[in-house]
Amino acid sequence: MKIYLIPGQAYTRDIYGRIDLSGSNYEFIDWIEPKQKESFKNYAMRMAVGIDDNEDIILIGHSLGGLLALEISTFKNISKVILLSSMKSRNEMPFMLRLVKPLGLYVFISRWFGIHTVKYWGKYHDFVTADDHELFKKMTACHSNRYLRWSFKHLSGWQTPRINVNTKIVHIQGTKDKTFPLKKIQKPVIPVENGSHIMVYKQAEAVSGILRSILKIG
Repeated sequence: MKIYLIPGQAYTRDIYGRIDLSGSNYEFIDWIEPKQKESFKNYAMRMAVGIDDNEDIILIGHSLGGLLALEISTFKNISKVILLSSMKSRNEMPFMLRLVKPLGLYVFISRWFGIHTVKYWGKYHDFVTADDHELFKKMTACHSNRYLRWSFKHLSGWQTPRINVNTKIVHIQGTKDKTFPLKKIQKPVIPVENGSHIMVYKQAEAVSGILRSILKIG
């Protein structure tokens, strides 16, 4: 069994820094620079180039990383996709997020803006402490404005993919996720009590326990 972890939008593998998957065979898939006007499908194919699906493959995706995992499962033989603080259907997408692409709001997104304003809006996503703010700044600084705008555009315009019938979907969502509220998430879903959108970092012990149980790790 091989496990791949994909971080959320504008994040890096650091968001998984407190997750304990010791005893398993895992690696990270890091975001790459999108090409000009690249489709989500083509981007997913480039992200998945190193995945050998001749073995038992499990994808774990946080937020937009979960949507990418679902997309990869449409053309790779993936046994299981585990969604963390994400969506499995466009029906689960909040109304305001749907407006980003049609209104062209993604063009206003920039690395500078995110880094310099996180102290004002960060609490909405559970970036509360000074250390939380530094984590966000460190991760976002790794990405270009092209990537940030491209990712927001495709997040807003994302459509539910046709998943391979042999791929099992497991959805784990925090009860206090304000980005993708639990009340909009269709069952089955595994709730994490008091879990925020970055529960993978802030409630890592609880999330690790659920993941280890699902993956049958020691």
